[in-house]
Amino acid sequence: MKVLPISMLALMTITVSSVSAQDRCTTDDCLEQESYRQAEASMTAGNWLKATNLPKSSPEHLAALVLTANILFKWDGNSHCKPERANVEQAMAVTKLFFEEHPQIWHLDAPSGIGVALGNVWPCDSPAGA
Repeated sequence: MKVLPISMLALMTITVSSVSAQDRCTTDDCLEQESYRQAEASMTAGNWLKATNLPKSSPEHLAALVLTANILFKWDGNSHCKPERANVEQAMAVTKLFFEEHPQIWHLDAPSGIGVALGNVWPCDSPAGA
């Protein structure tokens, strides 16, 4: 019996998972959503920053936008306390500024970095919008 290295097994698992996910998707919308999920899962803070500098219609920029929106709304009250009228464009702007000022976190996963950036500007221990 041949024993495969762990990295090879991990690669095979990822490949099988990707194929299975694509088999479930039959519409263009479904395939597009799956593409965003895959991009989000592998996006680092540095990749997120690079994506925001690409044209707004690029898949990478759109994935960064969707990821930021998810963090902005789904993590509200946990990593940050979103002011009532804050929007995704504003969240992207403050996150981009935070990432540019903190290159030491570019290797971290983008969702955590976005949460930290938003928590830095909109902490929950002060009134929202202050």
